[in-house]
Amino acid sequence: MTRVRGLLGAAALLLLAGGCNSYHYFDITVDFGSVSFEEAGGIKRCEVFVSGADTDNFVLPSTGAKRVACPIDSNWPELGTFEYSTFTDSGSLTFTMNAYNMTPPMDSYICVSGATTLSASSAITQTATITLAQGNQTCITP
Repeated sequence: MTRVRGLLGAAALLLLAGGCNSYHYFDITVDFGSVSFEEAGGIKRCEVFVSGADTDNFVLPSTGAKRVACPIDSNWPELGTFEYSTFTDSGSLTFTMNAYNMTPPMDSYICVSGATTLSASSAITQTATITLAQGNQTCITP
């Protein structure tokens, strides 16, 4: 009887383990595209918004200690690569990066932005690029 309980317990653990989610990683490179060095130099803050099958937002770090830093230092014409992880494995995820010429961040301070959309899947890691474009106003403030 003890052996049967042990086997049933092991079977239950295997079933539970099979139902566990695993992380999926999105490595997103941010490229300045046609945004000039002077424009990029006026950026004060960069924020990423995730929408679709998952939602989130975060501010990119202000130092190069990570793989991506904002405002720019020596990381032009490519801002760098950030990694996003989620349990989401279906639907689509849109990553939007807004760069602001002033703080606190407000829509009226967005000077550069870009987005990319990926399909969430069973793939462990996916890569993509956000190519930034000039907004309605300049990043250079007087």
